Amino acid sequence: MKRNFVTYGLYPAPPTATARVAYDWLGMLFLCLIFVTPLWPEYAELKMAGIPNMAPPRLIRAALIFATLFLFFRDRERAETFVRRLRENWIVITLFVLLFALRFASAFLGRSPALQAFAFIKSDFWTYLTIFFITLFVVRDERDIKRLIEVVVLAAAIVGLVALVEYYLKKNLFARFFTITSDYLMVVLGDKTRDNVYRAQGTMEHPLLMGQFFAMVLPWCWYCFRYSERMLFRLIACGSGLLGVAAIYFSGSRSSFAVAIPLVALMFIWELWRWTKRSSNRPAQYLMLLQFPLLLTAFGGVLLYIKTLAAGTTQITRGSASVRMEMLNAGVPKVGDAVFMGHGLGEATNVVTFVGKGGIRTLDNYYLLVALESGMIVVLLTAFLWLYFLFAAVAQSGKDDMRKARMSMLLGLSVLGYIIIMSIHSLQSLTWLLFVIFACILILREKKPV
Repeated sequence: MKRNFVTYGLYPAPPTATARVAYDWLGMLFLCLIFVTPLWPEYAELKMAGIPNMAPPRLIRAALIFATLFLFFRDRERAETFVRRLRENWIVITLFVLLFALRFASAFLGRSPALQAFAFIKSDFWTYLTIFFITLFVVRDERDIKRLIEVVVLAAAIVGLVALVEYYLKKNLFARFFTITSDYLMVVLGDKTRDNVYRAQGTMEHPLLMGQFFAMVLPWCWYCFRYSERMLFRLIACGSGLLGVAAIYFSGSRSSFAVAIPLVALMFIWELWRWTKRSSNRPAQYLMLLQFPLLLTAFGGVLLYIKTLAAGTTQITRGSASVRMEMLNAGVPKVGDAVFMGHGLGEATNVVTFVGKGGIRTLDNYYLLVALESGMIVVLLTAFLWLYFLFAAVAQSGKDDMRKARMSMLLGLSVLGYIIIMSIHSLQSLTWLLFVIFACILILREKKPV
């Protein structure tokens, strides 16, 4: 038997019944975090004298981390599965850790190294990296991933309802109950009209984030509507999808709309392709194959229309697109001034100064922001990892196991949507969901022990 640190006496006995019950509670706590995070506005902090600012997702995450560490030393089977997953994916895990290490190192190159290092630990490490490893530990197989998808779709339905009410009332539903200390958030939560049209943000900190969230989740709504065993949840998924389309429209995000439609279309085309591949009905196969050129032609027409939409259809929206191009033109030369390690975390908007609404400095391209802050090595490493997970999901979607293949396609489409939309903003509040997806992709493609 191949031995590892788990089998060298770290566990004095096989997992107890108490550990099994605790693990069930751990799964519920994990799903609770997945459900609450998109519902609780990131700016909504509970401030009390003498203690750090509190928020339900932070409290649940802290409890989940400690519960995971406890069960790691109590449940031998889960720990061995977790270690096996790390061992099977040691290269990508090592690159992940290296990416975070380089980002952390660049915090000490800026004007406020201690402040930026603390902010990095609070957000990138505490929020994003930990959820990746927790997902690898908690999620057992594709059945757990399906539950996770259903929980996100349920949360999306609520976010869509909030956006609907907000758009009708033309005002944010939560900001007045909390003290907003960030100048950026005060501007975002203030005047949100463009072309005299109100832009809803739901429970997110920015309308672009709500649009991005639904662009990533709309294929999940289709999956739950089509394949959920419970009729009630099928109806919820249908409502969530319709509300999601409306929420993208209410957000005024052209890019999210431009991404969401092709993603859903690609999911539909993939379903037809897999049905054609599996079916034994030859006439139906030939008929379906004859329809593929028509589908691809229609898909191309939609893409051309979406390209026009994304470029802007009014003077203001066209101006927004041109400003992003100006940011790229101004920022790319500055990357060469610190090509390897960057200018330091938090320095991107000081290096490339673009002043937006309310006098707030902004930079609407995540990849440019990372290049300016941490250098090209980090950008290339980020691109490699994101594309690795995207292509891993696409490769898994062609396997014979239809349940895993379909889930892999869903997750891959979400990764693709995230990658595209991050080219038009630099807000990272949905990175937690991306890292959960990354872990699920690794779980779907793992080799079961014999």
